[in-house]
Amino acid sequence: MGKSGFVEPRAVVGTFWDFDTLSRLTPGAGHNDLRLKAEAGVTIGAAGGAKLQAGGGVEEGEPGAPNIWSGRLRLSVPMQ
Repeated sequence: MGKSGFVEPRAVVGTFWDFDTLSRLTPGAGHNDLRLKAEAGVTIGAAGGAKLQAGGGVEEGEPGAPNIWSGRLRLSVPMQ
């Protein structure tokens, strides 16, 4: 990449509760109520110019349900 180009990697791992679980949350709720989420992606672009962002993620499904996979591809071009 030239002096004005950049590559920006990104990775996120975390846990979450869904809203339905929060409404039923009890003081004894444990780790079984948590679900995992992971995302990763990269942005490639030029300073003040076009950017291409690509990423994907997975969320743990409820017990007995499949995991939820997602992806995103985005192109940003400044209008000058």
